[in-house]
Amino acid sequence: MSVGVLLNMAGYITTSIAVTTAVGLLFQTPLLAQPMEEVADVVRRPVVVAPEQSNDPPQAESASVPVPEPPQAMSYNLPFSLSDCYTLLSQARDALREQESGAAEWDLDSVNGLMETVSAYLRERDTMHSNLIEYEWEMLVSEPVKSGLPQSSAIGVNPGRAGHKINALSFQVDGGDVVLHKLDVYDEENMLVGPFKREVTLRHSLPRRYVFHLYLPTDVQRIVMSTSQSRPAAGHVPRVAILAGRTDEPEHGKAAIHYIWRSQLALSEGDLRRAERRLEKAQSEILDYRRFLNFQD
Repeated sequence: MSVGVLLNMAGYITTSIAVTTAVGLLFQTPLLAQPMEEVADVVRRPVVVAPEQSNDPPQAESASVPVPEPPQAMSYNLPFSLSDCYTLLSQARDALREQESGAAEWDLDSVNGLMETVSAYLRERDTMHSNLIEYEWEMLVSEPVKSGLPQSSAIGVNPGRAGHKINALSFQVDGGDVVLHKLDVYDEENMLVGPFKREVTLRHSLPRRYVFHLYLPTDVQRIVMSTSQSRPAAGHVPRVAILAGRTDEPEHGKAAIHYIWRSQLALSEGDLRRAERRLEKAQSEILDYRRFLNFQD
């Protein structure tokens, strides 16, 4: 190859390199042309993605619903005296008044439990100071008991005479044991005054009678009882005798128990005002009961 040809080829190669270098410089990316600090800042810069557009209407934020406070439960100590009973009934009356006025919300089951606690104490106290020795008894009726299955019988009583001002009923049996399943006593206005639902076996061999107190002197017009034979004596049909008991001695403990029971009935019917008034009467009887016992001592 001649020297001229070689020179021409070298010139062509040199020109091509120069053109390529110039084009590369002309089209360099801006990233490579920036200082290193700026390059690093671009690399670290977060990418912001716009949220997708929705055609749904905007949703309202749900408001938090406040949780109602639970009713307050009665807190009390067991009674050890008539004064404690009076104080507890005052506590129950306050709760009933606040419940009725809306000033507070009480757990009425716990209020009823407080009343039952006071009644239990009064029953024990009344048993310790029984006035039964002062009672006079009068026969009302004697009924045969012919079946081993419970049978109900209604006994009418003249409230103006035999049924007048009865404090208690007593039962006496002859000819075999008898089960008393139920006893309901109605006053002259046909109001139930003595629902005795505890089943009792009346023993014919025992000398004592079974006494059911009416708590207040009551004019009785009707007695409904359910009885059955338990162990009849051979060849005998058992009979149940009902006797009316009366006394001139005050029975304040029994009266207080009666009014508390009436208050519990009113509470179960939702009549808070009547329940509170009945407790007020029970408190009055408790005060009289305490004065009576102090007088005896």
